[in-house]
Amino acid sequence: MIDPIKKKCEKITETPKAILLKIDEKNYWFPKSKITLSGDTVEMEKEFFEKTTEVDIKEELVEIFLTFEDYSEKVYKLIVPIKKDSFEAEKFIFIPKSRVKEIKKESAIVQKWVWERSVEEMLDKEVEYFNKTYDDDITTNDYEILVDVVEL
Repeated sequence: MIDPIKKKCEKITETPKAILLKIDEKNYWFPKSKITLSGDTVEMEKEFFEKTTEVDIKEELVEIFLTFEDYSEKVYKLIVPIKKDSFEAEKFIFIPKSRVKEIKKESAIVQKWVWERSVEEMLDKEVEYFNKTYDDDITTNDYEILVDVVEL
């Protein structure tokens, strides 16, 4: 690198080709090919960093109308009701406390991608179990999440 810069960061999420990092309390997407990530530090060309960080990514939030149980020092536990045809069940997911923006009496505000990923992982496990147990071929689309979620 000609003129490298190192910054402390927190990895938010990633795709096969890009990564969303929180740097100085703001979120930015970076192509993986242009950066070197080592623990909680990212290194890249200074000029590229300055150009890329001119505009930060607005954080997408959702309000989830469920009770957030204080499960441990670092996570909340949520009981999520799901339905498939006439079958109804309650499954649990864990949300890192660092991703929860606000707790209210009957709801909480979290980052949208955290909620979506948590639900996706829970449904993937449910579908895998169902298909193995009942020798069926259902998908996550066969399930309905019985929770009110509002995009903010």
